Amino acid sequence: MKEIKRIIYIDYAKAFAIFLVVLGHTGGLNTTLRNVVYSFHLPLFFILSGMVFNEKKYEIDYMDFIVSKIKTLLIPYLKYSIYILVFYFFVYMYLKELDFNFFFHKFLGIFTCIRYTEYSGFLWFIISLFTIQIITIILNKILKKNRTVLLVSLILSSVLICVINGTKINLPLYFDLSLANLIFFSFGNYLRENNFLDKINTLCVFCIFLLAVTFNLKYCTYEIDIYFNEFGNVILFLISAISGSIFFIKLFILLERIKKINFLILVGQNTNIIYCLHQVIVLPIVKKICMYLHIYNIFKDLPLLFSVIVTVISIILIIYYSLLKKIFSKQENKLLRRLSTLM
Repeated sequence: MKEIKRIIYIDYAKAFAIFLVVLGHTGGLNTTLRNVVYSFHLPLFFILSGMVFNEKKYEIDYMDFIVSKIKTLLIPYLKYSIYILVFYFFVYMYLKELDFNFFFHKFLGIFTCIRYTEYSGFLWFIISLFTIQIITIILNKILKKNRTVLLVSLILSSVLICVINGTKINLPLYFDLSLANLIFFSFGNYLRENNFLDKINTLCVFCIFLLAVTFNLKYCTYEIDIYFNEFGNVILFLISAISGSIFFIKLFILLERIKKINFLILVGQNTNIIYCLHQVIVLPIVKKICMYLHIYNIFKDLPLLFSVIVTVISIILIIYYSLLKKIFSKQENKLLRRLSTLM
């Protein structure tokens, strides 16, 4: 099979985005910084996903698309959800607080994908990404032109965000989150199709991002958090999300021209596994170890620095696990091939 050529600046941007996701889950960000980060970090992920999505590969056989996405998104979703449940099981068994009814509801939550439940949907991004790609395929089939798809996506996302903003409305399979983030995926796809990035001034988009975030935080009463339907002012949110994402993508394009950083590329290539394992499994363990080693006491007056340290350690551990997994998988495949030749 021909190896797909990776775009280095996209790996850089994905590494930066997953760092912000993990950092946000450490609980060490103050309200203002958290709102700034949450105003663009997930939209950045959806935009990057849209930039590497090529629907033309599936124009002839859409079943090939479904099978491909089941393998790359749905199976990992189920697998890592089971990992999380097993982790929960042993933790609660150790604490002698095992409740099978609790685990039944968590297991049920994997398949219903409804927020505001005990399971709480840690891996919602994967399901939303799957749904968004299906919606994009359908829209491209019906509307043909990517500008029209972008316009329709903007209307659908804007209307949906206005309806759910500040509420606890949620739909099964995170369909509401999928529609809310459809505009970002479509925008990323539009960027790829039209080479639009080259025409954008980096300083200009940074100023737009700064103004949009500042006004959104100053004049809106609740925090920004996509998962909990908190967007602030809808127009300002959309502007800050898109301008912030473009600014950082442009920065990483510049970085790619200056230097190749292998560690960032490695992190960018493993964002899915980092996303799946960090929040429930790795972060709590790393935090406990840091507490036990009194690292927290050293940085107790610098909570942001402590959060950065915990984030970096967590990412390195998951990358190390991922590398070992790949090595063992390669060795296993070699062994199976040797056995097959002997038989």
